[in-house]
Amino acid sequence: MIGDSDKIAKIISDYLKGNLSDEDRLMLDKWLLDDNNKVLFQRLIKRQLYQLKNKQYKRFENDKDRAWKSIQDTTRKRLNLKRYMQYAAAILIPLLLFFSVYQLSHVPKKDVSASVELVKPGERKAFLQLSNGEWLELVSADTIITTQEGQTTIKIDSLGARYDESDGSDQVRFNTIQTSKGMEYDLLLADGTHVWLNSESRLRFPEQFSADTREVFADGEVFFEVAQDQNKPFVVNFNDKKIKVLGTAFNVRNYSDEKNDVITLVEGSIELTTQKERILMVPNNQISISRNDGSSVLNNVNASVYGAWRDGKFVYDKMPLKQIISDIARWYQVDVFYQNPSVQSKRISMFTKKSNEINDILEIIEAAEDVRFELNGNSLLVRSK
Repeated sequence: MIGDSDKIAKIISDYLKGNLSDEDRLMLDKWLLDDNNKVLFQRLIKRQLYQLKNKQYKRFENDKDRAWKSIQDTTRKRLNLKRYMQYAAAILIPLLLFFSVYQLSHVPKKDVSASVELVKPGERKAFLQLSNGEWLELVSADTIITTQEGQTTIKIDSLGARYDESDGSDQVRFNTIQTSKGMEYDLLLADGTHVWLNSESRLRFPEQFSADTREVFADGEVFFEVAQDQNKPFVVNFNDKKIKVLGTAFNVRNYSDEKNDVITLVEGSIELTTQKERILMVPNNQISISRNDGSSVLNNVNASVYGAWRDGKFVYDKMPLKQIISDIARWYQVDVFYQNPSVQSKRISMFTKKSNEINDILEIIEAAEDVRFELNGNSLLVRSK
């Protein structure tokens, strides 16, 4: 198939509006030589030909405006991230054109949708272990918990879990919050730091911080918006590494089944300490550290993209397919098998909601790349077309 999915989307849109040039017609004919592309095209024509001729372009404009408004609203609520908007202009608009054409067809392919009733998106949920060893299930129901020692109050509602500061005992008592596959959660620590946990992640933290430091321990993927306190540094420990901050926003990804630990700084500055070096990071820095030999690579990225998961979105900018599928597997609780390992290195840009059904997301990837999925129960086979 033709490599640029946005170009094909534009050609299909022009075809449906009756504005297709001879050159683009030749390109469309070449694209349709692939049987899978032909099936997709036929479904588009069958369901939308009559209304698309006059409305397709307006549909794209509406989708584009909604996407921009969503990003703007999220940005205003959290951080003033101008580069997120630059990313949207460069990546999201051409993708939205592709999706506005592609998602007109809601009839899933046979092999991808075979188990759609069994595979559902994840949910907002976690498990909390108190300092006395008791485990609690965290959902959106309104709950107030007072710890056994009577010093800390935990409020749980639709906004997450919030720890209230106390003037009680100076003893440091640790709690652990943990998510499994298909879960994500966020909580407000006693100092006001906001923490988001992605699927299969864990955070160990004190109910109340000590007088001179704020120290936590993270596994999986965790995003931090650290409350400023010039007199009390915030320290994140993970996999024999340490991040020290005063007030900032950053993402830590250190899944045990991945080859690298990845830290992405959105705002402020952090000091990263590994067994080999100490690194000062500035906004939009991303450092990848090998779990094998401890070597590191520092790059500049659109940092806000790497925290989009906490806002209910899958956003990727030329990301290897393997990482994208790993994220999908954690969220939808599926086991992944690769028939052709070479497809893992394909790089894909994508923007979609985590609330979508898994077959919708897999069909988007299939249409954009030479890859095919077969979903049977909770097993996902990935292969070349």
